[in-house]
Amino acid sequence: ARRWIGIGSIQLQPSELAKLALILYAVQILAARPNMVKDIRTLASPLLVVLAAASILIIAQPDLGTALIAAAAVAMLLVAAGVQIRLLALLAGVGVFLVTIVSVIEPYRRERLMAFLNPWADAGDSGFQSVQALIALGSGGLFGVGLGESVQKVFYLPEAHTDMILAVIGEELGLAGMLTIMVLFGMIAYAGLRAAKKAPNRYQKLLGTGIVSLILCQASINFFTVLGMAPVTGVPLPFVSYGGSNLVVLLAGMGLLLNVASGRAVAGRKRGPMGVVKDGKILRSNAVKRRKRKTSKPKGRNAAKHRNSGRRNRRARGSGTRRRRRAAG
Repeated sequence: ARRWIGIGSIQLQPSELAKLALILYAVQILAARPNMVKDIRTLASPLLVVLAAASILIIAQPDLGTALIAAAAVAMLLVAAGVQIRLLALLAGVGVFLVTIVSVIEPYRRERLMAFLNPWADAGDSGFQSVQALIALGSGGLFGVGLGESVQKVFYLPEAHTDMILAVIGEELGLAGMLTIMVLFGMIAYAGLRAAKKAPNRYQKLLGTGIVSLILCQASINFFTVLGMAPVTGVPLPFVSYGGSNLVVLLAGMGLLLNVASGRAVAGRKRGPMGVVKDGKILRSNAVKRRKRKTSKPKGRNAAKHRNSGRRNRRARGSGTRRRRRAAG
């Protein structure tokens, strides 16, 4: 694998930066050109071509898992941008076909695929990691064997501190610990999508949705891998697995998501050229305020003068009416 660059102990994984960069690029394109999601030709030129080129470079490292995460996150972003279901189904079909071809061509990927279908058939070689993860989950039961008491992470489970950290949590804290992790990711999804929904403009809405999609796609693939519902892909669990590049990129994404949420509060009620604005909507226009100012009653001494002038005007109108009646009589 050629996934890292750096000098000495300082290592960087460029594919992790590529995930966030693709999200930011897609958000910018979809926010600036909202009508592009209606046609495959307008969607392919600025967005799908860039996504395909980045995915090819990531797969060449080789790192199919990261490419799948980026593609899935962009697909969820397209759903939020309003792409048609027919077009989305077409893109999904093409993506599944290409992933199948890539998985079958490489011998080690083909071996992982066969191990996923029946990991117990070769439990000592290709299916070893999946089998040990399932044994760890089964040993944990409902409440686990105790924090720090895992046996699998010490003697049997490969990559226990990175890709398979969820299996260790399941062994030490049981089903309750795994459900707690799921609830925490659910809270991130709820809060992030709520902030994106209430964002004042389209760019911030898509940005919040894209960051949440990136986190949820990576967490879902890791969950499926550990539970034996997907082939082993080497995807870390967000915010939990050991890894510098992945953690830094996800924390940067969370910073952007918090900026979207706080931007809604900053852009709360404010006075613009059209009047009082909240969340992009005009609550009270300046024209209404001017009309109220014209029809408002004066106060203090001005109020007394206003009443006296009103009486004089009524008396003048009344005397004029009586004179007209006498003249008519």
